[in-house]
Amino acid sequence: MAGVDIGGDGSVQWHAWGDNIKPGKEVVQNHGPHGREHQNVDKTDPGGVFTISIEVPPNQTDANTFLQSFAAACAQAQNAAPGDRIQFILPIVDYDTTQIHVDWVSSPAPPHVELPKFPGASKAG
Repeated sequence: MAGVDIGGDGSVQWHAWGDNIKPGKEVVQNHGPHGREHQNVDKTDPGGVFTISIEVPPNQTDANTFLQSFAAACAQAQNAAPGDRIQFILPIVDYDTTQIHVDWVSSPAPPHVELPKFPGASKAG
């Protein structure tokens, strides 16, 4: 299972992983004077889905902000056309690095190819 976790650590932290990364697609570059951009590609089979998990903020005011915004986005989604985008507000919870979790199933990776042993290496047995 591949995925990404996003949350607060006093700022915002992200952690992403994939199980069948496409070689040569990684991008790590500067983004502005103090920023960084990361990109990669995890191979998936056709028809795959994202499973998205969002933690409701523990602070009641923040929870209300999120729930009202999410309800409005759900109502908007009822009338959305294919390709439309909906959005909602989610206050960042400090020190919760998995507040947003997205996962998906990667395509099966090819079998691992074992490299030949060095000449003269002892055989286990």
